[in-house]
Amino acid sequence: MSATEPSDRELLEGWNSGDAECGSTLVRRHNRQLCLFLLSKVGPDALDDVTQAVYETLVQRAHAVGEGNSVKGFLFGIARHKVMEHYRGKRKQRERYDPLEYSVAGAVGASATQELQRRSEDQLAVLALRQLTIDDQMLLEMAVHLAMTRDELAQVYGTTAGQVGGRVHRAKKRLAKELQQLQATPAQLESTETSLESHWQQLRAIADEMLR
Repeated sequence: MSATEPSDRELLEGWNSGDAECGSTLVRRHNRQLCLFLLSKVGPDALDDVTQAVYETLVQRAHAVGEGNSVKGFLFGIARHKVMEHYRGKRKQRERYDPLEYSVAGAVGASATQELQRRSEDQLAVLALRQLTIDDQMLLEMAVHLAMTRDELAQVYGTTAGQVGGRVHRAKKRLAKELQQLQATPAQLESTETSLESHWQQLRAIADEMLR
């Protein structure tokens, strides 16, 4: 973003005041990353509805973006909660739901994710990732794939940069444990990041195709 371009905060304030062009510019700036984040969590069928709900909440709560905080961090904090709401809606009423315990594996309809699974079914790292809790998956994707800063992640999780760094470290250890349980070879363990990046590249291709 050049010095002459409006900041995210300025665009959000303009959008909240009724300037649709400010809203369009802000959406264009963040929509690709947001859709990448949501796609593997809610599936293609629900992507549009959940994305729209995220932006609606962003405008409604624009006043809550504190001074010194980033709009991006606030946006992805909303997205995280919308993903949790999505899974709560998919669980049976009588079942207890806890985003810190519930894994995403099997929660998104097979028809909605068939292409994603077909392209990465032979990657142990992806299989291990799917066994993590939804919150761990979201954290690792934001930290590694989307390369969000610790300050942005701290805003998403309502904690400090130091504490969120510890959360990322623990999530990576849990991923390594899942890989060991899948009897990954030492070479496969070493190639975890490469395998996940390949998976995320496939997601990018699918998301880009959907956004055309």
